[in-house]
Amino acid sequence: MNNLIGIEQLNKEEIIELLELTKDIEDNPKKYLKKLEDKSLATLFFQDSTRTRLSSSLAMQKLGGKVIELDKAKFNEEMGEEESFEDIIKVVGDYVDIICLRHSDEKSPNHAGSLTKAKIINCGNGRDQHPTQALLDLYTIWKEFKRLHNLNIVIVGDLKHSRSAHSLFIALSFFEKNKIKLISPNIFKMPKRYFSLIRNEIDINKTEKFELENEDIIYMAGFPIVEKYDNYFLYDLSIDKVKNLKETSIIMCPLPRIGEIKKEVDALPQARYFQQSKNGIFVRMAIFIKLLEGLNE
Repeated sequence: MNNLIGIEQLNKEEIIELLELTKDIEDNPKKYLKKLEDKSLATLFFQDSTRTRLSSSLAMQKLGGKVIELDKAKFNEEMGEEESFEDIIKVVGDYVDIICLRHSDEKSPNHAGSLTKAKIINCGNGRDQHPTQALLDLYTIWKEFKRLHNLNIVIVGDLKHSRSAHSLFIALSFFEKNKIKLISPNIFKMPKRYFSLIRNEIDINKTEKFELENEDIIYMAGFPIVEKYDNYFLYDLSIDKVKNLKETSIIMCPLPRIGEIKKEVDALPQARYFQQSKNGIFVRMAIFIKLLEGLNE
């Protein structure tokens, strides 16, 4: 695994190995304090980020490595006329071992990977994918259910533009007997290209109607372009919609939430989205180790 661009690069065994390492890191943090003390990370976020950027930086610091950050104020998404994307990737790639990259251009991670020997981690390429988010989502599920197969999952929201939903949808298909319900307005349904990346035959139900049945996992993907859809409130999660939820079910969200989960839901024992966000630190620590030291070491 030279770079982490799309979740489809990994296989089921590699994912489980990475999640097992994540659990060991969470349980034994002192064991990893100097694991990457001679390594360095650059966070290049050409778009705004809170959780991914902060947890990536903190993850490297917790492993003893160094972090450099490029302030978004220095450039716009196209880097302007002063400095090209290509030049800055080449320069920063000579400084560090890993680059965490977020950019509006879907081709940017692969392009960056062709320009440098530094490892590239895709932290969001436009509306395409967000593989580290999918891995922390899987870790949250794995910790809760002790498995990633034979689960009922519903993914709700703007599934056309949600990169987190795209990556999780693909990742869940690696594991057998999962049932996935995709709930979205017709104009925001999951693009066909992500179905082509599915690994196993899985039970998929696509619908516009937001009804919860016997799901183990409710994943609220939200509406990143909510201002373009007046009826987004039909797809929010309120106490009324979860009143018959199983005690063992969990509610997830990649955050930030923009009204898709009412704050009253936070007090429910099934709410996991803040724990899910916290898990990102441990997962990204494991990703850095595996990228720099290799899988199946």
